[in-house]
Amino acid sequence: HDIVRTHSVPYEIAAESGSICQSFGHPALTRNLTETSGIHERNSKWSPDGQWIAFISDATGEDEIYIMKQDGTGKSIQLTTGADTYKYQVYWSPDSKKLLWADRLFRLNYVDIQTKKVVEVDKSKAWEIGQYVWSPDSNWIAYIKPEVESVLRIFLYDCKGKKIYEVTDGWYSSYSPAFDSEGKYLFFVSDRDFVPYYSRTEWNHAYLSMAKIYMVTLSKDVKSPFEPKSDEVTVKKAEEKKEEKPEKKKKETSKKETSEEAKKLIKVDTDGLKDRVIALPVQVANYWQIASVGDKIYYMSRGDRDTKASIKMYDLKQQKETSLGNIGGYEISHDQKKMLVSQRMPGSPSASYAIISLPSAPIKITERLNLTQMEAKVDLRKEWNQIFSESWRQMKYFFYAPNMHDVDWDRMKQLYEPLAQSVHHRTDLTYVIGEMIGELNAGHTYVGGGDVPQVERINVGRLGAQFVRDAKSGYFRINKILKGQNWNRSLRTPLMEIGVNVKEGDYILSINGKPSSSVANIYETLLNTVGKQVKLKVNSVPAEKGSREVVVVPIRDELSLYYYNWVQVNIEKVNRATNGKVGYIHIPNMGAQGLNEFVKHFYPQIRKKALIIDVRSNGGGNVSPMSLPSLYFLKR
Repeated sequence: HDIVRTHSVPYEIAAESGSICQSFGHPALTRNLTETSGIHERNSKWSPDGQWIAFISDATGEDEIYIMKQDGTGKSIQLTTGADTYKYQVYWSPDSKKLLWADRLFRLNYVDIQTKKVVEVDKSKAWEIGQYVWSPDSNWIAYIKPEVESVLRIFLYDCKGKKIYEVTDGWYSSYSPAFDSEGKYLFFVSDRDFVPYYSRTEWNHAYLSMAKIYMVTLSKDVKSPFEPKSDEVTVKKAEEKKEEKPEKKKKETSKKETSEEAKKLIKVDTDGLKDRVIALPVQVANYWQIASVGDKIYYMSRGDRDTKASIKMYDLKQQKETSLGNIGGYEISHDQKKMLVSQRMPGSPSASYAIISLPSAPIKITERLNLTQMEAKVDLRKEWNQIFSESWRQMKYFFYAPNMHDVDWDRMKQLYEPLAQSVHHRTDLTYVIGEMIGELNAGHTYVGGGDVPQVERINVGRLGAQFVRDAKSGYFRINKILKGQNWNRSLRTPLMEIGVNVKEGDYILSINGKPSSSVANIYETLLNTVGKQVKLKVNSVPAEKGSREVVVVPIRDELSLYYYNWVQVNIEKVNRATNGKVGYIHIPNMGAQGLNEFVKHFYPQIRKKALIIDVRSNGGGNVSPMSLPSLYFLKR
């Protein structure tokens, strides 16, 4: 999403193959600029002069960069040819004459709009170049380059001199570069604060938030905004002001006009850049998306204890930080007067957008962009063919082994393309794509998603128990209650809540007034009850006399309860068989859940003579190096 000068926003519509739409904030002023079912257009960006929209399109069968007139009239102009990999987000230079992008082959390039000449700025040896920005005068590019040592470094590229200069060294990861609007500073985020958090279960530590915002003065002549200011008052003698001659005024006016171009050029003293780094006086946190307008710096922030991200502003003149509120992201218009913000409303599956004046106080959104008329006419056959082709290209460019496991990948496309062209449902297309990718015989190559019809589902409440019908009375008897931990919301058993007081062998006579004897399945009476209060009539015998009513709140599923009970049974089985000398731990996966289960069960059993580590049905992951070393120190 992008914003130029007014209330207009180019927006990529949610059709799977991608189209570019334009919204002026009103449903009647929304239009689809491309409307192409068989082509994926993405990463649209409005030019700073408001004349063009740049985007990436696979119209040729590969990702190329195009521009089109902002109103969608005329034919799009193709700027690049001979694509050999996947291209990432394009960014206009402020003078609207060049476009900058990075690609999957770790390169950073820009293209001249007039000549269509492509210039390679730099190439990383380690990984993709992910962040890159233009200077206000369009002559410099700041970007991060991953190093082999896993450190992110910031570099400057001189478009005129074709030279690269280091901004940060290899000791600290630095990222999110941003020029200030006047070209005096280069802002960036860097992990330079080391505050260890110690574990409460073992002698180990972790570093969480390590970042602050930093700035480097591009010119040696630029003073630090935080330099000490003297309180001393200097009194000057009054002097008579000489009247300027008309000729002199005219000469100065002429000189001002001729030097206007020179004033726009920023000055960069590349010598000693790394020694002119200044820390912004902000708290250690996670920071990203820095932008600058005059003396005000905008940035996204999230601390370790924050539940939501927020946008903040630091005023260099007042040397004060202001929190502007919780939003998901923002973009500042090229004329620096407006801001496009995104915000997810409670209960909404997607974010909404609003255009506001550049804020200096907490944001209050009074009117949101109405995107209800952002629609696309889709030819499913063309769209599905495009999705198949792009899926094939994605594997070609992103697969870890260049030789594709010795699979003839071009041949695979020829074999599976007729099948893809014959499908009649989106899920069938996903299946065909999955079969094609399966030819690579590689793990972690998942296929899913897609714009498929959504079936409305009715939830069924669960009580954390197993039931059997009493043949004589027809009522349902509680055959087994799944024991849980009611202090733990993920292991809550409704029938074991305080005050319910039911036990195995009791009968459920009715649920919300409906006799359980009148239904074939007890869950018929629990339709659409998840999270809602439900009234149960229970008794120790299958009769109304002596019955009582209790209120419970059903849960969505019982999977975690069954798993918990299975583990507890295994622990008890091992305990009985070894007279308490051997412990038992089950690790369900090598992710967060598996790590939690290990820590939860390891330390209470650390003094056992032995441990059984059960990894049956383990879902995989990568946390085993975090848990296995603990076993080394067990008593042997």
